[in-house]
Amino acid sequence: MIKQNVRSFALGMLITVSSIGSYYYFFIEEKDTPPPTYTLEDAKERVKKENLVILENSEYQEMQDKINSLQKDLSVPQSVEENVPETNTQQEETTSYTLQINSGMSISTIAETLFENKIIGDKGEFERYVTDNGYHTDIQVGSFPLNSDMSLKKIAEILTE
Repeated sequence: MIKQNVRSFALGMLITVSSIGSYYYFFIEEKDTPPPTYTLEDAKERVKKENLVILENSEYQEMQDKINSLQKDLSVPQSVEENVPETNTQQEETTSYTLQINSGMSISTIAETLFENKIIGDKGEFERYVTDNGYHTDIQVGSFPLNSDMSLKKIAEILTE
């Protein structure tokens, strides 16, 4: 009896597959539409619409070379001769100041005071340094002797002692 059931099932599958295949073959038409072709003008229009830029290989290579040379220039350290005049002027113009920090003073107020007394050269740079390195939360109240020869790190360390 099992053999008869398997044969019947197989015959049913064969008839089903044959009927579906013949229906597909005879009644469903394949659409012979070719894939869309794009012209150069269509491509340029789409590039403009997407706010992109078209470069020739030579232009692209030129820009890459320029970027590489600029990166090399940045990685080359400055010569000692360029740094010498700065250190000489700093030695001549050493300024000392005792900074008084009161409760509630902001970083910008401290930076402004240091800038006015010529301890630092750039207020914004000092504020960024103190904030970026986490010193802004540890500044202590009190008097701190500072001079213009100190680095930003040294000043920040003194203010957070």
